[in-house]
Amino acid sequence: MISAKKLAAIKSSSFSSKYALDQALVKVALSQPAYDIYATIINPTTHTIYRYLTEFVMNVMQEQSTEPKEKIRILDWGAGKGYVAYFLRNNGFDATCYETDSFEHRLIWEEFKLPVKTSPGDILPFKNNYFDAVVGFGVLEHVPYEYDALKEVNRVLKDDGLFFCFNLPNQYGYLHHVAHARGIMYHDRLYTRKETQFLLKRSGFITIGKPWYRQILPKNSIKYKNFRAIESLDLFLTAHTPIKYLATSLEFVARKQYAYTSKH
Repeated sequence: MISAKKLAAIKSSSFSSKYALDQALVKVALSQPAYDIYATIINPTTHTIYRYLTEFVMNVMQEQSTEPKEKIRILDWGAGKGYVAYFLRNNGFDATCYETDSFEHRLIWEEFKLPVKTSPGDILPFKNNYFDAVVGFGVLEHVPYEYDALKEVNRVLKDDGLFFCFNLPNQYGYLHHVAHARGIMYHDRLYTRKETQFLLKRSGFITIGKPWYRQILPKNSIKYKNFRAIESLDLFLTAHTPIKYLATSLEFVARKQYAYTSKH
């Protein structure tokens, strides 16, 4: 099993690497009349973040598992437009998208023939102990009941399987409070590190090391000319200065510690 020390080393190397934009993905997004829906993959800054976070997942799973990567099953939970599953599958992993039946934007799923399963959202349509890892990019804060949702994530994970959670909105993130002051309530549920660890413990998980903070500078609405330098600065601020507590995101990797099962 991967240690907290090894996880931190993988995070440092994965986040600091330089990734080229995936031009096939950008081309598909730009070809659509409503291409602004795919703004996060068109914007080089946010595109790069998807790349290094996914690279982090892949590097951790190769360290964690003794299986070849094509046999490592990863669920892209709340997959959205499917960027994460796309990157995982392009690198040889067995990745599956999951979304609710009401999700409307399926372009990437269809263009790249991603395997997808949907359901109304209460129960994940997968067997017990099926996945080696579950990855959630900005998902947990949008589910109606976090505890029930996490028990489902626990159920479909194998024993000692890993849950990667990114973009969880930080209670003290200044950008959330700026947005709220402007009447934008996209994230009306915010989290502290202590609250997050307690919620995970109740759901049968334990974090590997402490949750970390990420993203100080605004990214989604700005296209920085030197986006790699901006991201390097941002990563330095959240790793080495007290400003990190004002970051937008709280993130973690958690291990399944005990099981919730059902007759699925």
